[in-house]
Amino acid sequence: MHLPRTEHHIGTFFLTAVSGYDGFFELTAIILLDGQQMASYNSTVREVVLSLNWLYQVVGGQLVQEKKAELERYEKDFRWGMENWARYLNHSSRTQTVQLIMGCELDRGVQVVSRFRFAYEGQDVLWLDELKGTWVTAGPAKKQFRHFWEERVFWSRVAEHYVREECPFLMRMVLHFWYLREHIPPEVTVTRHDAKDGRVIFICLATGFYPSSILLRWVKDGEVGLWGDESSSGTLPNADFSFYVRQTLEVQGEVGDSGYACVVEHSALDGPIFFPAPEKSSWLMPWDQALGVMAAAALVLSPAVGIIIWKKKKTGDGVGIEWSNL
Repeated sequence: MHLPRTEHHIGTFFLTAVSGYDGFFELTAIILLDGQQMASYNSTVREVVLSLNWLYQVVGGQLVQEKKAELERYEKDFRWGMENWARYLNHSSRTQTVQLIMGCELDRGVQVVSRFRFAYEGQDVLWLDELKGTWVTAGPAKKQFRHFWEERVFWSRVAEHYVREECPFLMRMVLHFWYLREHIPPEVTVTRHDAKDGRVIFICLATGFYPSSILLRWVKDGEVGLWGDESSSGTLPNADFSFYVRQTLEVQGEVGDSGYACVVEHSALDGPIFFPAPEKSSWLMPWDQALGVMAAAALVLSPAVGIIIWKKKKTGDGVGIEWSNL
């Protein structure tokens, strides 16, 4: 199985359960890959939603349904646990929050980190000590939750199975197909705007690229320099999980408004690519001059229009006119 050229990847599973008055209970889950959301689940809707359409083809409908059934079992387990914790800790009259974080990291396809943390009301209850390979509890949580954790031993088994087997398996499955979109070159557009006060504003837009690392810079006649006021939108995500960035250069007319180019560097490109900025169109003229030309044209054409109208009237009176002789 071929992995993307990016060496290091992080997969994380976040689960939050909240219980409250009158039997209220809600469980939400989010799965991230390298910080980007891949899937989500909410106990109100009870559907596993994949963030990208191609993920349904990768994991398959059967696996999605299996994960849905698994999360529904988690609902029952957490509801049972939180009801008992509330009675045991005398917290039955207030809202409770349980958080679970599980994950793993791959480096060149090899698992290098397993991660597990379990917290109750913001207090760590149990976590995996990766160096020792053991489960650890400490502080008040050790006494408060030992009874419930030991009684539901399968929770620790489920967690261990996820961080050491299921997490790396799912990551490798997704990353294998992600390779096709791992290095997508940017689409670049350079525009210019000539302001009335003599300023010239150049905008370089790069969009649709992946991964997010990209470099944009302005040159004039092939030389790098500080040619004016520069600003950047920063790299931002598109809806399809690609990225875009907008770089703006504002120059004063006296420094020259020609010869500029936006230089783009990205891992999907063979090297730096120059995208020339548009030159000022020679046929364009200021609006007041354009009005003057239009007025002059109207004065020239008005006599001819009058003659044509007069001749048409004469034709209507029955006087024949041969237009070819006019």
